Amino acid sequence: IQWSIRSTKNSIYVLWVSIFVTIYRLPGLVIGTCISSLTVLGLIWAENARLLPQPDLSVGVRPWIILTGLFALNAGLAYYTNQITRRALASAENEIEHRKLSDEALRISEKRHRLLADNARDVIWTMAPDGAITYVSPAVEKLRGFTPAEAMVQTIQEILTPASQVVSTGYFTQLHADLAAGRPTASFRGELEYRCKDGSTVWTEVMAFPLFNSECLVEVLGVTRDISEHKRLIFDLENAKDAIAIANQSLLVANGELARTATTDTLTGVWNRRHFEEVARSALAQAMRYQQPWSLLIFDIDHFK
Repeated sequence: IQWSIRSTKNSIYVLWVSIFVTIYRLPGLVIGTCISSLTVLGLIWAENARLLPQPDLSVGVRPWIILTGLFALNAGLAYYTNQITRRALASAENEIEHRKLSDEALRISEKRHRLLADNARDVIWTMAPDGAITYVSPAVEKLRGFTPAEAMVQTIQEILTPASQVVSTGYFTQLHADLAAGRPTASFRGELEYRCKDGSTVWTEVMAFPLFNSECLVEVLGVTRDISEHKRLIFDLENAKDAIAIANQSLLVANGELARTATTDTLTGVWNRRHFEEVARSALAQAMRYQQPWSLLIFDIDHFK
């Protein structure tokens, strides 16, 4: 092997510098450059001292400086590339860690909300944009007698009474019409009558909220609350009001009858003595106040005045 400063073995020094930069970062830049430069300087000295075969041209300080500069440039580029790579890897690691933490937080949040939904007294449900029920909380069994699995596959005809079906269908029709026209969508709040497993019905208050991802409808979140006791109280109150109205009407009739019997004779229907005395006192007081004469005419028919 012919060792010479002009031989292809110089690429070994370039590789050496790159390795040092990769392993030792910034200190490797200086160490690799210095070692490579000193090695080349030793070769130059050995060639000039005729310890190595002579090249075509004499080798001096200038080639050494040039090669040292190339080594330094290579080291700088390697260091810069290494730093960019490390920063990219660090950024990627941070992004991955952030996504793992975000996913974990999302899973914890989902578990928390599912725990709350599963143990809530109100029935919590979700519906896909196509109308398919995607979740029903266990409270539905206490409200309607159906298990969540049974309730999720029911049609609207099996869930609501006819009048409530019209209300529910009207809301979802308006919701999709607003979405298609680009108009703002509204939530729903109203009273719906649900069918129960035993054939009875139960009145509920339903709240529905459309949830969006960007501008797309993801699902509808709903809460159904039992208001049958509230409805019963309202029904009892309405009955009590009707009973009071009937009693008042009866009282008015009775008062009118009392007033009639108090002022008229039950046999003949003419005014009685009490009413006569009231009218007479009123007429006498008016005559005395305005100094007007007045007369009293009495008819006696068989001792009946």
